[in-house]
Amino acid sequence: METTCVDASVKARLLEIALWTFTAAALAEAGSIWYGALHRRFVPSPTIWPVQPLRSLATSDSLGVLAERTVSGDAFRLERKPALVAYRQRADTQPARAAASAPPKPALALAGVVGGPPWAALLDGVPGHDASVVVHQGDSIAGFHIRRIAPNAVVITGLDTTWRLVVKRVWQ
Repeated sequence: METTCVDASVKARLLEIALWTFTAAALAEAGSIWYGALHRRFVPSPTIWPVQPLRSLATSDSLGVLAERTVSGDAFRLERKPALVAYRQRADTQPARAAASAPPKPALALAGVVGGPPWAALLDGVPGHDASVVVHQGDSIAGFHIRRIAPNAVVITGLDTTWRLVVKRVWQ
């Protein structure tokens, strides 16, 4: 029975030594890779291929011939021939001016919120009204719909816009 305990402790000790050896080797390899990554000079491969050297210098005559060939060949068209309709922008093809501009949006302002639930709001700048207008949630006035009234803010929709008006100064 003693031999079994000695065998087990020896096996455990050998396993521990093997694991420590593996850990040390792994750390050494990681350190080697890390050092190599820090000190390696990376040169990217060229993005264009080598160019053949010129056989002879171009002369003005040859450049003229090449230019004429390029222009006559319509290099930028798929069919390599001129378009059937010439491009010319005339005055009558100018884009039309925008239709009558939309009327300016009113400068709505929240003068205050009064009452308690349900709240009432005092609005300034409502078209067609010179003084402040008292509105309640759900009201419609001058094309504006009062969506929500809170103790310090009002949400109004109309004229393709949503306004969230906030009381500038709270009265006490």
